[in-house]
Amino acid sequence: MSIEIIYYHGKEERFACSIMTEGFRLGNEGWGNGWGNGLYLSGTLSFASDWGAIIIVCELTKGTRILWHSNYEPNTILYLKKEFGAGIVKPDFWKQIPRNKQLKRKEIISLWNYLINH
Repeated sequence: MSIEIIYYHGKEERFACSIMTEGFRLGNEGWGNGWGNGLYLSGTLSFASDWGAIIIVCELTKGTRILWHSNYEPNTILYLKKEFGAGIVKPDFWKQIPRNKQLKRKEIISLWNYLINH
């Protein structure tokens, strides 16, 4: 089977060890479940490194299904900045959200697409 595309997956060390010994386990993501079942990859090392110090190189073969991101909703991003502060548009955005609050699906999608674009 020939390799078609290489992507990168950034993880914290405590999770990377498990992935490297047991593989990715879809459906076991903690807070990432709200974005849907899947594996989140980046086409660049720099973006992947924002998500963790350990970078896992993932080789995708022909036939792998990929869901691409789309443009973000600027008004949603403005609202989130007002509601949670400027830190909401950083890779560790969840630190800005109080325990008694949750983002709506539309907000998460827009925030994810914003992070990918920036």
